[in-house]
Amino acid sequence: AGVGNIYADESLFESQIHPFRKAHSITFRELAELTRRLQSILKKSIRGGGSTIQNHADALGRCGTYQEAHQVYGRGGEPCVTCGAILKHALCAQRSTVFCSICQPKKAR
Repeated sequence: AGVGNIYADESLFESQIHPFRKAHSITFRELAELTRRLQSILKKSIRGGGSTIQNHADALGRCGTYQEAHQVYGRGGEPCVTCGAILKHALCAQRSTVFCSICQPKKAR
């Protein structure tokens, strides 16, 4: 099991890491930042009851609210909240991903 598409897309975006970057090219500093961002996003999502996509609800039938904070997930073709470039949608390792090619360059900064 992993973090899932939503939190992978969001944490990579906040860390400015392109989803097609090879794992071995990610520096220890970038990995530490990615870990910090992922933990922060997960905490915020849990506080908001998760992300309600389509018809997801918790055991009591309540919908989550974290989807309102998504910066990239599910927003392919829309403008980036940071730079205004159009967000790209692609398949990466058989999973859907959305990213900003400006804010998340393929080469490390």
